[in-house]
Amino acid sequence: MATKQSERINFGKIKEVIAPPNLIEIQLDSYREFLQSNLSASKRRNLGLQAVFTEVFPSKAMTARPSWISIPTTSRSRRSTGSNAFARA
Repeated sequence: MATKQSERINFGKIKEVIAPPNLIEIQLDSYREFLQSNLSASKRRNLGLQAVFTEVFPSKAMTARPSWISIPTTSRSRRSTGSNAFARA
């Protein structure tokens, strides 16, 4: 990726004690570490996007069959006399 370095103009009267950090480069480095795209799948650490995929996949089949149950509400509106909720049997 090509980077363009631009000169910063300081209109302040106080001299800078330290140079300001390159915040875009810090953000890009963090994103690259999150993706770990430069490593093969077997060498990736369990953090960032890899940790999410490790936790979610492979998905396991659910053995319980879902069923609908009715939950009464105390609402007096004409449109809502009850509420359906999805629950596991």
